[in-house]
Amino acid sequence: MIFSPLNIKQELIHERMRQQKLINHVHELLEEVNQKDDRIRQRLKDENPEKDLLLRFDEQDLKCVFSLGEIKNTCIRYRLRFLKSSYFKAEFPYEALMKIKEFEKKYGVEISGFKIIAPDHAFELQNVNKDPLLFAQLSDDSYFLLHKWGTNLAWYKKYLFCPLQNPIIFFLTRRAFCAVFDDHPGAMDECLEF
Repeated sequence: MIFSPLNIKQELIHERMRQQKLINHVHELLEEVNQKDDRIRQRLKDENPEKDLLLRFDEQDLKCVFSLGEIKNTCIRYRLRFLKSSYFKAEFPYEALMKIKEFEKKYGVEISGFKIIAPDHAFELQNVNKDPLLFAQLSDDSYFLLHKWGTNLAWYKKYLFCPLQNPIIFFLTRRAFCAVFDDHPGAMDECLEF
């Protein structure tokens, strides 16, 4: 009845039940999010991903699509590796998982092919978080840049590895280096042993 006296004990029990339902609902939502994150982490470590996502990108997202040739030339220039994400030893940051979720929600797909651009030591050691870029494989020759984290490359890395990009440049650099030490006796012999 509407005008019957209130039983405070019953009201407390009802309040507890409402709060418990809310807490249970929050736990279910968090568990669902954790399961989605675990599935994404599993796909990042997958050795044999599916390929060929055919998507139509808007103009803003087209800026994040790169061809295999562009990636290859950049990796050669800066001595980087472009490998499957399963070879990456460090943990993926939570921001990367969020970017994957946003991409999948926006385009209504589930990505299974991931690649990473990073220095070679990022694929060998644990806890190395320097310069990685995470890509989603769209087809055999195009990739979508999902996320970049870590620090930037040092400015001198391009010049440091320039002689290793081409055998002719390597030979000329070695000759120039030897010519600098030409004033010292025996320097040329030591240089040629290089």
